[in-house]
Amino acid sequence: MKNFKKVLALVLVLASLLGLATMAGAATEYKDADKINADYTEAIKVLDLIETMQGYPDGNFKPTATITREEAAKVIAIFDNKDADISTYYTSINPFTDEKGRWGESYVGYGYRAGIIAGMNATTYAPTANVTGTQFLKMALVTLGYDQEKEGFVGTSWAVNVLALAKKIGLIDDLADGWKPEKDLTREEAAQILLNALNAETVEYAQEAKSADFKPTTNADGAWVFKGKLYLTVAGAVKTGNKLYKDFDLKKEDSTDAFYRPYTKWTKDNVSVEIMKAPKVTFTKKFSACELLVALGVKESDTKTKIFIDKVYCDGDDTVDFDDYDIYDDAYKNADDEAYWKHGNSNCPDATGAKHGAQGTLTQVFYNGKDADGNKHYTITSIETWLGKVTKVTNKTTAHDNHVKSDGAVKLNAYFNNLQTLEENNYDYCGKMDEAGHTGHCAALENANDDGVTELTFNDPTGLKKDDYVLFTYSFRTLDDDGDKTDDYECVQTVDVTEGKNGRLSGYKFGTSAGSDPSETRIDSEYVKDSQHFHMGYDLSKTNQYGTYTFFYDAYGNVIGMKDAADSSNWAVIDRAWVTFENKGTAVMNADVVSVDDAKTTTSTVKKFTDITDYIEAIEESINDSSAKNFAYDLAVYLKNLTNGEGYKDFDPIYDHLFKVSTDKDGVFSVKVAKNSDGEYVVNEYGDLESTDDTIKTVNGKPYLEIKEGDADADKSISLTSNTKFLVHNMDGTYSAYTGYKNVPSLIAHYAEVVFDSDYADKFVAEVVYLTKDVYTTDSKVVAYVGNGADRSNIEVVEDGDTYYNLTAYVNGEETNVYVDEADMKAYFDKKADSFVAGFYELQYTEIDGVKTAKVTKNFTASTDDDDNYLVDPVEAEYFNGTVIKIDGTTYALTDDCGLFAINGKKVEKSSASEIEDLYDDFDSFDDTNDDNENAHKVYVALNDKDEATAIYIKLAVND
Repeated sequence: MKNFKKVLALVLVLASLLGLATMAGAATEYKDADKINADYTEAIKVLDLIETMQGYPDGNFKPTATITREEAAKVIAIFDNKDADISTYYTSINPFTDEKGRWGESYVGYGYRAGIIAGMNATTYAPTANVTGTQFLKMALVTLGYDQEKEGFVGTSWAVNVLALAKKIGLIDDLADGWKPEKDLTREEAAQILLNALNAETVEYAQEAKSADFKPTTNADGAWVFKGKLYLTVAGAVKTGNKLYKDFDLKKEDSTDAFYRPYTKWTKDNVSVEIMKAPKVTFTKKFSACELLVALGVKESDTKTKIFIDKVYCDGDDTVDFDDYDIYDDAYKNADDEAYWKHGNSNCPDATGAKHGAQGTLTQVFYNGKDADGNKHYTITSIETWLGKVTKVTNKTTAHDNHVKSDGAVKLNAYFNNLQTLEENNYDYCGKMDEAGHTGHCAALENANDDGVTELTFNDPTGLKKDDYVLFTYSFRTLDDDGDKTDDYECVQTVDVTEGKNGRLSGYKFGTSAGSDPSETRIDSEYVKDSQHFHMGYDLSKTNQYGTYTFFYDAYGNVIGMKDAADSSNWAVIDRAWVTFENKGTAVMNADVVSVDDAKTTTSTVKKFTDITDYIEAIEESINDSSAKNFAYDLAVYLKNLTNGEGYKDFDPIYDHLFKVSTDKDGVFSVKVAKNSDGEYVVNEYGDLESTDDTIKTVNGKPYLEIKEGDADADKSISLTSNTKFLVHNMDGTYSAYTGYKNVPSLIAHYAEVVFDSDYADKFVAEVVYLTKDVYTTDSKVVAYVGNGADRSNIEVVEDGDTYYNLTAYVNGEETNVYVDEADMKAYFDKKADSFVAGFYELQYTEIDGVKTAKVTKNFTASTDDDDNYLVDPVEAEYFNGTVIKIDGTTYALTDDCGLFAINGKKVEKSSASEIEDLYDDFDSFDDTNDDNENAHKVYVALNDKDEATAIYIKLAVND
């Protein structure tokens, strides 16, 4: 309890004199955290946790600020007087004139009277001068229970005695190299000294029990017999076996993370902070054991000092089971060619060739402590970084009661390809590691899933979105700290977004030998070292295919990926193209380009059309290689009948196709046929621009395209997403753009071009869809009845260039003039009867040049499909009450606006529910499904996609 009072006094003093606000709860995140020495992070967080040494009201910790002599005097006074209040008691005996009237006058007076402190001279104390490290160590020793008189903390040798004892019990451990105890102490250094004090044992002054020749044995009966002597000595300060931190009700747990890096977890009042122990040395490239020794302060010429490497881990994998670096067979052999075990001790002369780490691999060396002989022991951990791409993000979801339904998840594709050239010229981390068959970490990750897919998962979607390129780490650790099997670690550990930067590939070079120096990539005019895991684009980077690419870099500045430069072009179609002659006859190609993004049309000149020969097959290859100046002229010569820029139809072969179009600073187009890196087309065609035999259908809200080739069954294998972009070429010549399957209307087209998402190419997920060729929306389709001998006449729509026929039909019971095109008129014309075939038709209206035309989208009368509508043949109505109708055992509800009609000859009239019920009551004449029986009423029913009746037609018997 005596020591606890001193601890409490220290808490109160520091909280008051260091300008600190008490902040409860989790560890404080200081605004100036980036200015705190990483070696002192644990100390600052722990002292914040116990509310002893915290930040200033402005949110900063001020790690390099100093502590004054006056503040130090107060600490010492309270140490010695425990919790007694001496704030005014010793004011009268203070001899220093510069302390008169100051808040610390009594504390300084006490220190002077006790001989603990001295002034600058007889009358000057210098209260605002800074306290030194030695002075603060003295305070910490008093906190632990050491007596200043008995330990020689007073007198001329006080500083020597303080430093000797502080070093002995570890109070100056983990202070920065080069720390000078005589210099002014900073706040972060003070925090480290206090943390060391918390980890030290408290002491008391008492006699200590010792033994001499104390050798227990057993007699013939098996009983223990103790011989020797026990005696008491005057020992001075005796360690109590109690660590000071326990007096603060602190709990301390030492553990390791997924990569075996040492962590310490401190907990107080159910609030915890977890801090990784600061590494002694960090590398991000390959290094030798000799370089490690030098980094740890051992001179290269030193043949005596040795270090012990207890463990070497790579990605949480204990390398004692395999040789990470077996291509260095001679790395650990001494001058006598004797094998030298890498996990034993090591010095520069014996291990000049021993290598660890790799370019772009974070290797950290942690100090484990000294053995009984004073040798230092270390653990080496390496963490590799790979490049990946996010393919899916599922965000955290909660229920109405804030219960977490899903924590969210991320899926990413990892890049492990292009290994051959990489492994031929770089340090082998990816291949087979040793003869025992240990699999390299690239290969292990590639087979992480049973199906061999390189898709990995991560459990934190924060800040991530689909298509992000990311740097990720992975742990293969399978054992907990007790050595028991666990699956808590083996997974992706970190994911960080990395932005690609464009640069010009202009060269490359390899190291002096395989596995020696890393290869390098020349970007613009500078050589940049390649990461050990530069897989995406590595082989291409080591060719002479120079040009602009997008490069990705790891956290250490190495190249870790390369791909084609970010494509600034956009998907678009060419609506019209023509040639004009300018500047004394120079031919210029012009085009109206329609963007997929917004359906806007932009008119400009075209300076280049890459691979136009893919669409105009007979054109000479020389045109494709024409200069920007001669391109349009060469094209104009080939495309005949160009007259004064009006021959736009000569460019028909390039209309209604998706191209990648970019625009320069002057607004001039460059058009190219889209291909992948293998020269394969990325645009897929469905249907035929010259025929309407095939149909491509979208249904609003349905995540698929429905493609029907002729009479074949519909194919729904092409998936649509909320990000799929649609460009629709309407029948009136306009364009419409939509994004997402929930926003695109229900449409039917006869030709489509689809670009698949490259990340899901094998799964047919559409990124872009272009629909054209007689496109109509099925959202506004109507069912019409055409009677026998319906009137017809013709009209020509000039703009469209086609002839349409005026046909009298009944839509929603109203006599309506509809204009059907010549193709439909021919298809459904009965020459023998000299009239349009009577029956039910599905029509789609489209306005063309002011004329409302109607496209026949379905002929129910001639349909042979298993159609959901009952318009092909009359049906048997088993029940009808005005709100529902029962057909073939199935009851269908009527929509609120369900049309009720009576067909009398070639005319259709609106009916009512009561009239139909009256007809239904005449049961014998209402259930005849024989269409040829003219003496019975016939029932036809139209249904919508929800299986609701939208129209009911009663074809009256002839005698009615």
